[in-house]
Amino acid sequence: MQMPDHKVVLGSPEWIAHADGVVRDILAEHGEEGQSLRICEVCVDAPPEIRNDDRNASWVITIDGKTGGVEPGRSEDAEYYLQATWELELAGARTVYTPEYIAEQEKNPTPRHEDPNLEVRGDVEQLPEWMMEFHNRMAVVTA
Repeated sequence: MQMPDHKVVLGSPEWIAHADGVVRDILAEHGEEGQSLRICEVCVDAPPEIRNDDRNASWVITIDGKTGGVEPGRSEDAEYYLQATWELELAGARTVYTPEYIAEQEKNPTPRHEDPNLEVRGDVEQLPEWMMEFHNRMAVVTA
């Protein structure tokens, strides 16, 4: 998967297309037969140039063994659902989570703003181990 030569806006069509390629690459290598999962992420109050009719940017990650991908849209019945305010999620979306960073955050967590739109449904433990790799690969290209 080729990296874009510029940063892309979180939740934009270009970002989702790149995320799709990253997920497909990772699944080809790390996907597990028999594992299926849908993950929906919704960013509330996204910028006007990327939001849909409900003022949000949203995408669904589909995992089916060694195949899957990312597409725009929303899935209320996804096994894991995360909704948050777009502006408040930017810092986290741009952060690469190294073991050192994670250890530091465990000792001295960065204060988070209260997010009135935060909603999480599903067990984070069901997410595949490679989700951190996906996040980190997207963090370095997220504007």
